[in-house]
Amino acid sequence: MKNGQKLVVATNMLQENSPHTVEFELVEGLTQLSAYKSVIAKNMPATVILFLHIKDFFVWPLMYWMKRRQIKFIYWNHGVNLQTPNSVFKNFIYGIFHSAADALLLYSENEKKFIARRHWSKLFVANNTINFSSFPEITQSSDQLRVKWKIPFDKVVLFVGRIEDEKRLDDLLAAAPKLADNTGVVVVGGGLSEEQRQTIDASDKLIYLGEIYDAVDINQIYKLADVFSIPGKVGLGLNHAFYWGLPVVTEDVLHSPEIVYLRAGENGYIVPEGDVDSLARRLNELVGSDEVYRQFSDAAKREIQTNSHIDVMCDGFLAALNYCATSH
Repeated sequence: MKNGQKLVVATNMLQENSPHTVEFELVEGLTQLSAYKSVIAKNMPATVILFLHIKDFFVWPLMYWMKRRQIKFIYWNHGVNLQTPNSVFKNFIYGIFHSAADALLLYSENEKKFIARRHWSKLFVANNTINFSSFPEITQSSDQLRVKWKIPFDKVVLFVGRIEDEKRLDDLLAAAPKLADNTGVVVVGGGLSEEQRQTIDASDKLIYLGEIYDAVDINQIYKLADVFSIPGKVGLGLNHAFYWGLPVVTEDVLHSPEIVYLRAGENGYIVPEGDVDSLARRLNELVGSDEVYRQFSDAAKREIQTNSHIDVMCDGFLAALNYCATSH
């Protein structure tokens, strides 16, 4: 219990292979409306934070049930589906959530434009991030770690994430031959296609390390790298990269809220969608000049320690909770 708040989390399941220790009261295995209602009724919370989606059909009767029982709830989400932000039908449905909730909690200030102005008085932002205080200390140097992980490149461009079409890994694989001498790409994550594997196996500038979930191992990988690049949809991997001082290069696509931390020309670059030449050029610019790299790396660390610190996220939650506690 912190700041006078006790947290109980009710969910259907935990994330598979999560390296994080559960540090809160957890009720898992819930799949039906009755189970969620039972947990809420048992705990009699001052406020419920809803982290459910419109496709979770039982959320509708759950919201109605909480309204009838005068249980206040916060809707914590992106506001709309950020991959289809102009969908009239979906946005109408999201608007029902916005109206019903006692408070709205967004991942970043960028999503505010999707919320009707009449709801802004109950709108709060909890900058989405990672609790970096739980990260292990990595004492080895980058050079030592490259030897350990058998990375032959002097400069490393890193991709970490579930390999899906929206991440556009193929663009990074296509950019690899255009990178400067002694610069290569290291890919970490599940979902690699057979065609992508063949491309990697046939190149001396590409290495695939598979899926890595161990907290020490994955932080070693980040530390040994120089630049981070997911050409497509970027999420919390950007936060992780900035923590280790890695500038980020991505493309101009529909990103997750964490893109708010990338300040083009200061701590990374955003190139036109599908422009492999521009992607390679920006990566080469960053690894080709120690002075430029140091400026971008320092800016990345400053951004993550200010706007993306876990305390900033916590403050957003507390502001929404306090609003619900004092509003009528």
